[in-house]
Amino acid sequence: MAGMAIKIAMTDKKTGCIDVDSFKRLVDDCHENLAATMITYPSTSGVFEESVRDICDIVHNAGGQVYIDGANMNAQVGLCRPGDYGGDVSHINLHKTFCIPHGGGGPGMGPIGV
Repeated sequence: MAGMAIKIAMTDKKTGCIDVDSFKRLVDDCHENLAATMITYPSTSGVFEESVRDICDIVHNAGGQVYIDGANMNAQVGLCRPGDYGGDVSHINLHKTFCIPHGGGGPGMGPIGV
């Protein structure tokens, strides 16, 4: 891990979204070594992160980059535009979007946008 450590962001128990205040504190605590944040969007629980743009701004202001795991493009079509989230890199999981078996070409197989 090249001397890096993984930190887990807390979620709001009521909404399932990232607790933005807790996330800000986490970024403040780690800003000297912050490389990136990964966000699964929508989350594994199917939650659309209401503060995705704010979270990206927090990370960028601390010098980090944001990787967005486009968990299910079917859930996003017609509702949102991945390019508007503020991430630096994003991919689409075709195994969920087009019912391709997980591992059928590799987990997360599909387009990657930078």
